[in-house]
Amino acid sequence: MSRTATLRTASRSQTRSRRSKAPSKRQSSHEQTIKAEHRTRSKRLSAEERKRRFQHSAVRAKRSQWALIAQQTRGIVMGDGKYVETRRCRVPSLADILDNSQRTPALSTWHIVHDISSQGDNGHALNPDASHVNDDYTTPFTSIGVLSSASPRCPGGAYLSGSSEPEAVLARSTSLVASLHTPQAQQFYRDAKLYAKEHGATFFPHSLVYSPAVVGLRRDDEDRFNKVDDDFDPEMDAIPADPTTKELELPPAVNGQNQKAMGEYVAPYVMNVVSAVPVLASSIRSARHLQSLPAHSSTTPSSTTCAPPSPIAIEDTIRRTMKERMARVLRLFELRGDRVLVLGAFGCNEGNSVDTVARIWAELIACNPGEDGTGAFRNVFEKVVFAVPGKLYVPFRESFDMRVYEDRLEAELSIDV
Repeated sequence: MSRTATLRTASRSQTRSRRSKAPSKRQSSHEQTIKAEHRTRSKRLSAEERKRRFQHSAVRAKRSQWALIAQQTRGIVMGDGKYVETRRCRVPSLADILDNSQRTPALSTWHIVHDISSQGDNGHALNPDASHVNDDYTTPFTSIGVLSSASPRCPGGAYLSGSSEPEAVLARSTSLVASLHTPQAQQFYRDAKLYAKEHGATFFPHSLVYSPAVVGLRRDDEDRFNKVDDDFDPEMDAIPADPTTKELELPPAVNGQNQKAMGEYVAPYVMNVVSAVPVLASSIRSARHLQSLPAHSSTTPSSTTCAPPSPIAIEDTIRRTMKERMARVLRLFELRGDRVLVLGAFGCNEGNSVDTVARIWAELIACNPGEDGTGAFRNVFEKVVFAVPGKLYVPFRESFDMRVYEDRLEAELSIDV
């Protein structure tokens, strides 16, 4: 065979090979559809991934700013107690006063120096079996009581790391940590540490810390509270803003997303805070070697050699212990004369269900008197506000209202019988 014939034969064989590999129109269209769907899915996943990363970065940025705010607050309440509030207010000028002018003064910026050093170190621990009241202090009177879901390890929990837990929010916005560092309050943490060493981080003692006249000095991110000091005297308490005080106008932190100030200083206001450790329900359920449960009105597991408790027994004990602790909190508020309370979803971050916590609160403060302390604090307090996170608001309110409805229904049925 000649060379020309050999090349022609090879060319024909390559053409047939390419034709055999070429896809049909139907197959090509199907592959294009698959590729298009894959590209669309990739774009969608990329958008979701970008959104997730953006949210994660925003949270990290917020936490870093919260940590900065917490460190500054700690320096104030554990230091000389002084801070500077920047306020926009209307202050009549000397010319207005001399002319007896009736016109409204223009808004001006003033820097007000506040000193809370005399109110930042009060606190005492209460043993569950004996109330030790320390009255060796002089504080502004308030009848507002706030419940803090306390960390069993350290004052303020992880507030210095920028935590968003309820106690951390209080710690970076108020003088609470100064009270929790007192010798009386430190016994609270020693008891919790000893309990965890012997029995694990589970039920913890019923010990409470009552911190009177805790000073609020900052505005939280979502705070809409407008505190105005009626005793504001620009001649005694403040200096007008000028170029030499420009640095005082800068907020301690700024939200990177909306460029709004975070943790702005406000005029001091006071509240009484009760710190209590909730039952760590998640740790109890996940404990592999839980051999016994506390007896009634106790948080110390009873010594036993029987089989491990059943899940039903565990849940019943968690609920009973939580109700006992929450009742002690209310009892302490009552003893100290607090009449307006700010409570919350106490223990929900530690694995206690929203339904359980809401129903216990309803039983204690809204239901008719009954067994196990039910109704013990009905009509005791003038007002009770539940500071509940937005995602828990609906289930919390539904469970609370349902328990109240059940109590009314039971009362009506008992009357009919």
